Amino acid sequence: VTLMGTGNGSFSWTGPNNFSSGVQNPMVNAAGTYLLTVTGSNGCTSTASAEVGVNDTNPEVAIQGSDLPCEGGSVILVGTSDLNGTYLWNGPNGFTSSDPSPAVTEPGMYTLVVSGANGCDGRDEFIVGRETCEECPPLISSCPADITVQCAEDFSPQGLGGMPTLRSGSDDKDKKCPVIKESGWNDEFLGSCPFVIRRTFYVVDENGTVEYCSQLITVIDEVAPIFENVPVDMTVACDTNIDDIELPAVWAYDECTKTAVPALLDVTMVPGDCPAEYSLLYTWTAKDYCGNQSIAQWTVLVVDNEAPVITCDVKDLEVDRSFIPEAPECSAVDNCDSDVKLVYNESKGEGDREKGYTIERTWTAIDACGNASEQHQTIFVAGKKPVEDKEAVKILVSATPNPFRDQCTLTIVAKENGKAVVIITDMQGRRIAEAFNGPVTAGEATRISFKPVDNGSGTFLYHVSLNGEEAHGRMIYQP
Repeated sequence: VTLMGTGNGSFSWTGPNNFSSGVQNPMVNAAGTYLLTVTGSNGCTSTASAEVGVNDTNPEVAIQGSDLPCEGGSVILVGTSDLNGTYLWNGPNGFTSSDPSPAVTEPGMYTLVVSGANGCDGRDEFIVGRETCEECPPLISSCPADITVQCAEDFSPQGLGGMPTLRSGSDDKDKKCPVIKESGWNDEFLGSCPFVIRRTFYVVDENGTVEYCSQLITVIDEVAPIFENVPVDMTVACDTNIDDIELPAVWAYDECTKTAVPALLDVTMVPGDCPAEYSLLYTWTAKDYCGNQSIAQWTVLVVDNEAPVITCDVKDLEVDRSFIPEAPECSAVDNCDSDVKLVYNESKGEGDREKGYTIERTWTAIDACGNASEQHQTIFVAGKKPVEDKEAVKILVSATPNPFRDQCTLTIVAKENGKAVVIITDMQGRRIAEAFNGPVTAGEATRISFKPVDNGSGTFLYHVSLNGEEAHGRMIYQP
């Protein structure tokens, strides 16, 4: 034990068997009186004493148990003690255990020693005997008869053929036979078409004795495999990336043996009515061990139902008969056809040069699958305006130089005061610029310069309006 001293100064211990120590808290291993003297720095001393006793109480130990069955088996020996400690068992055939309640299987003398925390031991003994045996019947009284069946939903003994008849519980009790602890069966598949299940039943008693019996179950298999996870057919556009379509995890199993069978996949492309349309036919084939075959199919239909897109910068126009714009160059693209046919058609409507008439322009794009789209433009060509005499013209316009290399000057001479507007367009009627918008004075020349900036060579149209009257003309740009 450790002695705990307190005080202010140096420590000096004395005790039994000439014990002495100068530490504050010494460890001792003998019973008796221990004296502590503490000497202060001024030379004065104080004393105190402590008594150390001896714990020599032995644990009280007891064993409870019973005899072994007549054959095999085991019993539990229950050891108890009034003091906490460690347990050590010894018995026949070198048996040892530190478990307070071990299971033993051999008859003979068993000794239990319990060692307390104080180092003292307690001891007890117990003799395990074996009961007298009487003759016991077999573990299996009868086995199920051999049978022939079609494929079944449940091949277990409960669903097909039954279980063996086992030794009754009264035999185990009256004759003190070992108790049946476990029973079951194992199946072995033999041959094929029809295949045979050799079912071996087993029974085990508490002594470890095992008995077996067998049953033959002949199974006639006429059921084809069953597919799982087969998707529904789908339709996709012709510009879909087929590689992005996830292939379904289709599998098959044999309903008769309840086992998976290989599902072989074949993919066939079937052409459609046009180059961009076709079908992908996915076919899975599964065959069981008896040759029964099933087929599952999935179709991915690729269709082209989108018309080409026409790019054409046109709008309906109203023009003078002298300045009919040329037809623009249009283009067409298709999501699946790289060579789209673009057809241009122009027709003249009712009317004449005097009264005016319409021009109908149509661009038609057709892809390889017959999908078509159209772009229309209507141009109204104004008729000839009656002019009674030259003196009645309100505005005169000239363009010089024409053709021009750098810039062209429009000269406007009005017969009456008013507000003039000058608009420059290209040959398709698209507005290029508003060259002038302001007042003009009768009889005075107004000059307006036009200089193309971002345009290449070509022909431009000028449109001059004054007090409800219009004048038009061409300017040819040749840089």
